[in-house]
Amino acid sequence: MQALFLKIIYSVVIRNFLKLIVGVKFDKADFLLQEKQFIIVANHNSHMDTMALMASLPSSIIHHS
Repeated sequence: MQALFLKIIYSVVIRNFLKLIVGVKFDKADFLLQEKQFIIVANHNSHMDTMALMASLPSSIIHHS
């Protein structure tokens, strides 16, 4: 249930908020589906970067982060 909630929140709500209101452009991150492990690094210390990173992940791996 929690994984479904995270997928919906980050894939639909936050992603669209960041795209429409903030102007964030998301590149395709589907290549991460083939990786067993990876590290994502933000370039700022803000909550907005965390939301943007989570929203940029494919929805099938959001609950693993």
